Amino acid sequence: MKATIENGKVVLDYCELLGEAEGRELELLVQSLACQDDLVRHVADQLLEGWTEDGYHGGKVGDASGSGTPIDKARRRIALGADKVAKETIEALQRALKQAEERSAEGWSKYHKLANEVCR
Repeated sequence: MKATIENGKVVLDYCELLGEAEGRELELLVQSLACQDDLVRHVADQLLEGWTEDGYHGGKVGDASGSGTPIDKARRRIALGADKVAKETIEALQRALKQAEERSAEGWSKYHKLANEVCR
């Protein structure tokens, strides 16, 4: 792979880099990329919509047997885990709502106590 220097910056051909990296080097590169917000957004677009916002997509060869592309497999995995995620999300929202209601009730109680003291 060739690296060039343009305007004081090292420039790499990322497609070539991905094509030549292997083993642990590739694994570290992919894990690092997987944590980049833009990459996560584009993969989520493919999982949910089938395309990135600019019209890119991976292969589209899935079938019901569980084979297919990694995107197909990820879609299936998400679908199978959706109930668990939804349940956990709903429970977390219910806990947050209960805490907010308790804080609100406590605040109103303090308000009324203070208002009663002032009005005496």
